[in-house]
Order: sequence, then C-alpha cells, then structure tokens
Amino acid sequence: ISLPGIVIGCVLRPICFDKPWFSGIVGALLGAGFLRFIRWAHMAVRKKEGMGLGDVKLIGMIGAFLGPGALLPAILVGAFADSIIGGTVVLLRKLRGEDQQPEPEPEPEPEPETEVKKDGDEEEDDWEPSWDAVPFGPFLALGALAALLFEPAFQKLLLGLRGLYQF
Repeated sequence: ISLPGIVIGCVLRPICFDKPWFSGIVGALLGAGFLRFIRWAHMAVRKKEGMGLGDVKLIGMIGAFLGPGALLPAILVGAFADSIIGGTVVLLRKLRGEDQQPEPEPEPEPEPETEVKKDGDEEEDDWEPSWDAVPFGPFLALGALAALLFEPAFQKLLLGLRGLYQF
C-alpha cells in the first residue's frame, strides 16, 4: 500500500494542496531517507534490526502527501506517542512478569525447496519481534494526522520554520 501511496501522493499533492510538483517527491525522499538512516544506524550500533522497512515506506508516503514540512511534526508526535505508550506497555509487561524470553523451540527439519528462487527475490524470514517491541507505524500515522490537522500550530511552535512548510 505504501509504495503506490508514494506515487499517488506525489501526483495528488500539487492538485490538492496547490504546492509545486516536486514537493511530494522531496518529502518522500527526505522522510524515507531519514528513517532509512536511523534504521541503518541502529543496525550498525546494536547489530540487530530495530525498525522494519514498512516504517520507512510509510514515512515516504506521508512525505509524498504532506510534503517535507510535515515530516518533522509527524516524526516528533509519532515518536513521543510511541515512547509514552510503548514505555507503558513495556513497564506493564515487566510488572506482570512477561519480560522473560521464551525458551527457543527446537527447529524442525527443513523441507526440500520446490520453488526456485530468482535473484532479487527476498527470502521470507522467520523474524519475530522481541518481547518489548512496539510497532512504530500506527504512531507515525497519528503524527501525520496531527501534522495535517494542526499545521498552523506546528508552524508557530517549531521556531519559525515556515519556509519549510511553504515548500
């Protein structure tokens, strides 16, 4: 949904918001590039995945629809809401004793592959989130909604970054 949404956002942004044709493209590239960098930095430091590519594609779509000026409020509101809700969820799980890692199950014998994989096909991984993982996508969507509905308030709040919003 996100990849076609990026294209649709780039096409509809000039029509719906009366903005330059390239502002949706810039917003998509800036948003996706920023979260891609955060994802890469987390992987480099912690040596494990901290954010999925779905979040990167979602912020790209948000940037395509709302432009580069909405990215900072969307990410800030999303991160703030995620830290409050996620912190509460982790704390409650710890208080209830659900913070222990489950015993790993023995791996079953691998079945022979019947389908030939092509170069470029991504393997389906068996990645499971850790016990304290909280999805970021819903909070990014909340941040995008806040950026859309409260744009004038964010313009005043963010220390006169109005040039970014008019782009």
